[in-house]
Amino acid sequence: MKLLKIKHITPIFAAAITFVCHQSTAEASTIHTVKKNDTLWGISKQYGVSIQSIKQANNKGNDQTFIGEQLHIPGSTNSNEITVRQSAKPKPANISRQIIYQVQPGDSLETIAKRYNVTVQSIKQINNTAGNKLYTGQHLKINSSILEKEKDLMARLVTAEAGGESYKGKVAVAKVILNRVNAKGFPNTITGVIYEPIKYGYAFTPVTDGRINQPASPEAKMAVEEAISTNGIHSDWLYFYNPKTASDKWITTRQTVAVIGNHVFAK
Repeated sequence: MKLLKIKHITPIFAAAITFVCHQSTAEASTIHTVKKNDTLWGISKQYGVSIQSIKQANNKGNDQTFIGEQLHIPGSTNSNEITVRQSAKPKPANISRQIIYQVQPGDSLETIAKRYNVTVQSIKQINNTAGNKLYTGQHLKINSSILEKEKDLMARLVTAEAGGESYKGKVAVAKVILNRVNAKGFPNTITGVIYEPIKYGYAFTPVTDGRINQPASPEAKMAVEEAISTNGIHSDWLYFYNPKTASDKWITTRQTVAVIGNHVFAK
């Protein structure tokens, strides 16, 4: 059983931002607005950067783009695009969360630290312990964080999966993502969960068909914030599907825990 306490960290930005139209430095990031027939390959050639660097800068898991999408081009020196130069690069805003993790058979400090992307020393420090021994059932406090870009990615998926659902339904979809991060058998990061590959594409249909790249709605962003702040409630919600459109019969065999709007939630 995993309980989570949320505390907000307010980042302090000491960056002077200026807009320039000449050659950028290593601190500059060019904004490219996708036009008809644009591809990541063509854009990468235009700016002299790699496709992978563009995908990483924009938190993209595939090569799909849509007209009007704004892409950050790292390290570009193109003179025809507006660039943003920062005299002091701000750290990404994040939300700090404290997880109460219950040790499972076979766990070690190393495996737990890797799962939550923290150090063994940080786990020892917050739990006031010097040794490496664990016992099954032991509760460990773990500090982790969610970056702004991960929240945006979640909100885009919520928009694509539950755009027509109620606010409550949007929060529930966001909770499924967070619950998978904390559950065994799934990737241990938000990005990993959303871009988890399966046999015929990705675990979430909007990633496969490219709808994940559409901007998030304001309500979806609010739903993500609420899901994060109440993480740990309904922690067994690991799946959701629309029974009218679901083609995978396996998902319908999972135990139903809630029905919200058009979605069935299961564990």
